[in-house]
Amino acid sequence: QEVKRGTVRVNEPLSYHGIDFNQAFYGQVAEIEVTDSGGNQLFNEGVPLAWTSKEGERPIGFFDVPGQDVKAYVVGPQPGQYDPLVALGTMRLELYNRSTGRLTNVQTLKRNQDVESGGLTYRFTRESQFTGLKVVKDPGVNVVWIASGLMVAGLVLVFWFPHRRLWALCTPRPDGGTDVSLAAAAQRDLGLEKAFEQVTTNVRRELSRVQRASNGGKTDV
Repeated sequence: QEVKRGTVRVNEPLSYHGIDFNQAFYGQVAEIEVTDSGGNQLFNEGVPLAWTSKEGERPIGFFDVPGQDVKAYVVGPQPGQYDPLVALGTMRLELYNRSTGRLTNVQTLKRNQDVESGGLTYRFTRESQFTGLKVVKDPGVNVVWIASGLMVAGLVLVFWFPHRRLWALCTPRPDGGTDVSLAAAAQRDLGLEKAFEQVTTNVRRELSRVQRASNGGKTDV
């Protein structure tokens, strides 16, 4: 039963019930057909050239021939340049004994031309493309998004409401009064001066009110 259909691109996954299907990689596919001496088809599939050779940076794929002690490696031409070993439109076929790992034969496969080796016939029918998918289920992604949002909100609060510090120094006078000195400091706070003026005004008003009350309504402030 089909539950969802869509086009998957790089960084554009298909999502279904919390599972993401991401395009992780892509490359060439060589369609290879293998038959035995009796004409029975042993293999007819696309071989993804998903690996790269150490020398020459050629794409490589491999497959095992069912019912035979044969491992076949398919080598494509170097992409985007002339390749003297593997011509454009052909595939290099390297046959190994699966038990011993010994190389038994090397052939060049041209499109729709048969090549025989060890009683088997190999045919390269066409080229196509493949894509590799990465399937991911991350139930904690919502927690990550919430944490990211809280972090951004915290940064906004830090810069929008800057940290302010206010010092008050109270010094007794010989006449029994008290001198009150105020100081403030803040970084990147353009509104500090106005706020500090408001604080000093309020403090001066309250001190005057207290002094008037203690002097019976008279003040020398």
